[in-house]
Amino acid sequence: MKPPLHLKDEIRSILLDRGREGYLQADFHSRMGFSKSRVSEILEEMLGAGDIVIRKEAGRSNRAWLSQYYPGRVAGIIRVGMLPSVEYLYHLAAIKDRCRRHGDKLLVTLYQRSADILENLLAGTLDFGFSPLVSYIMHPENKSLRIISDVATGGSSIFENPSCLNRKIISSEFSSMALLTKAFEKVSGELEVTGSGSAGSALAAFLRGETRYIAIWEPFATQLRDNADIHEVFRFSDAMDSMPCCCLGTTSIRLENMLSEVQEILSNIKRIASDQKIEGTISEQVKFFSGILEVDKAVIRRSLSQYSFLSGSSADSIARLLELIGISMSGDTIKAMVSLR
Repeated sequence: MKPPLHLKDEIRSILLDRGREGYLQADFHSRMGFSKSRVSEILEEMLGAGDIVIRKEAGRSNRAWLSQYYPGRVAGIIRVGMLPSVEYLYHLAAIKDRCRRHGDKLLVTLYQRSADILENLLAGTLDFGFSPLVSYIMHPENKSLRIISDVATGGSSIFENPSCLNRKIISSEFSSMALLTKAFEKVSGELEVTGSGSAGSALAAFLRGETRYIAIWEPFATQLRDNADIHEVFRFSDAMDSMPCCCLGTTSIRLENMLSEVQEILSNIKRIASDQKIEGTISEQVKFFSGILEVDKAVIRRSLSQYSFLSGSSADSIARLLELIGISMSGDTIKAMVSLR
């Protein structure tokens, strides 16, 4: 007999709360008031479904984690973290295609801050992360990070709400939006920068007239272009030409353990990026992004045209970005970040 669903939900809630620490199997028994055999039955079923990971601890009970929080490689599962941007659609489709071919499960987690993506990459709870190139370069532990592929250039702009008369702009930290804001200040004059908790809250504040400007990416930029009261005043290409905005990355340890997966994903990226009309996987991803970003599918499709999609990575991209932000880095460190060895 299958265990009641509410027991699974209770276990899932406990593991969700524990995050990367996990939870000792023996403690479920005392906390939930069920027999050890019943708890084991539930955990085995969740393990078989790929929902959890269980590992034996020396001299102690087994420890369980939700698969998304296990700090290590999980066989049969690829875990990806990303920001709320349509920029990643084609590259995520390449990862999804690889998972489908091998019968692997793909877990995608949406983050609001690039810092959280990199933290979880380094902690081992993510296998891959989509994040701004500048966030990888500026991270204190960048020597442990590897850039697998640039994602795209373009796709973000600064918009003006003329009804607001202050000198404020909503932007995000350690991101391409921060670089875009700095470039815009050179032509507009100094602005008061306010942080954005999420794209949704930033857009709401901007449209309420709390700030005169917003630095925003796709598909939200396309939504603003449809608003006759809002003006697009500065584009990504005005400041950074063809420089990549975001990249797909991992850690040096994960790269070593998943080199064959990375090589296959890269091959898929090149194939999909060169023929963006592959409708099977792409239509599926348009529906997926529409759901998680709460944006109409037609807007998702239109927003894709604002990007020039890229495949592979190069030391040149990093060198150009470093020159733009005025920071030096050794050639060896740059080469290591894009090395797949």
